[in-house]
Amino acid sequence: GQFGVGFYSAFIVADQVEVFSRRAGLPASEGVHWSSRGEGEFEVATVEKADRGTRIVLHLKKAEDEFADGYRLRNIIKKYSDHIALPIELPKEQVAVEGEPSPVQE
Repeated sequence: GQFGVGFYSAFIVADQVEVFSRRAGLPASEGVHWSSRGEGEFEVATVEKADRGTRIVLHLKKAEDEFADGYRLRNIIKKYSDHIALPIELPKEQVAVEGEPSPVQE
């Protein structure tokens, strides 16, 4: 549970934050899941995580659904995190075209 003020600012827009992480060199069985609702308590558990790296999941508050828009989110990340040496990856958006089957997410 060692995070800075910047990380905890996620609770401005989220009811709950989850972090899934696995350090390079550790087996998939040694992934870590951290979860908190920002109320002073958190949970940590060992989980299966096949890929190395960290995934952060924000469970947005109802009034903050504008941050679910991929274009807006990408612009915010670029504006405030472009200086970070490590890449921030977001899933590619699939756009449905009227009259065509929905795209399948890979």
